[in-house]
This record gives sequence, structure tokens and C-alpha cells, in this order.
Amino acid sequence: MTTRLLIVTVAVAAFGACSHRVPQPANTAPGLPQVTWVLMNGDRDNPDREFVCQSGPPAECVMPASRPGQEVFSNAHFYYHGTGDDTTYTGSILIGPLESSGAPYRMGVMATVMKDQRIINQSVAARVASRPGTYDVVVDVTAKRLGSNVPQAIQFKFPVRVE
Repeated sequence: MTTRLLIVTVAVAAFGACSHRVPQPANTAPGLPQVTWVLMNGDRDNPDREFVCQSGPPAECVMPASRPGQEVFSNAHFYYHGTGDDTTYTGSILIGPLESSGAPYRMGVMATVMKDQRIINQSVAARVASRPGTYDVVVDVTAKRLGSNVPQAIQFKFPVRVE
């Protein structure tokens, strides 16, 4: 079976819209552009069944590997936080433990949080790698406020262990 992207959505996310709580930016001044995240896993029908980890507080991210006859799927949620101005987030996120056609999944980012919005969400559900190991999730995003010529780079990575 070939692996492929199951779901990609960009939507306005209300507080508590998902089965988990949206992580808030840690140690940042209000109004600064921020990206937070939550990883879940489960099966093809419900890749949001079990909580794996989130951006805060720091914790180890561990999820089971896919196996023949027992595929594991993960839903990766990324949250783009409002700044009080229209703010556009662009770039990409490499989600190492998730596969698309056998390669790590790369998600393009093009999302705008309007000045009256607190947050928007972009999620992807895909098959978890079958090879155990540690994979990185790499966020490489630029945030730009409407009317500003000063983009803000948001770059970070975190490891996910697949067992």
C-alpha cells in the first residue's frame, strides 16, 4: 500500500475545538507571532485517538511505529497565533516521523491570522514511519504583520521517537 496524505486543513480554531487543549506560547510577550503544536496518534479512522506530546510544557515525544497489518496514523496540529494585526505565516514544516509516499512529510505553510482572530490551525494526518528511530519535526516559518516590512523568522525543531 502506498502511503499518502489523508487530511490537510486550515481552519479557524476555537478554544477547545479539538479533543486536546491548544498549547499557548511559552515565555513570550503578548502580540508576538508564535507557532505551537500538538501530536496525536491512532489508526486510519481516528488518528487523534491518543495524545503524544505538545509544545509546552516540554516532554518526550514517543509514538508507535507502523507495522504490517497494524498501521499507525498520526494527526499533527500546528497553531498560528494572532498578534493583534493581520499576520501571514509562510514557509514549511517537515514532519519526519510521518510519511508521504515513503518520504518524510513536508507541509507547506500559507496561513493568515486576521487581527480579530486569536489562532488558526493547520493539521495533517498521515502514516507513521515503520522504521524505529528518532525523527525531527522542523518548523521553518516566517511571520509578517500587515504593514510591516520586518518579517519574523520562527525556526525550531523537536525530536520524535518512533518505537
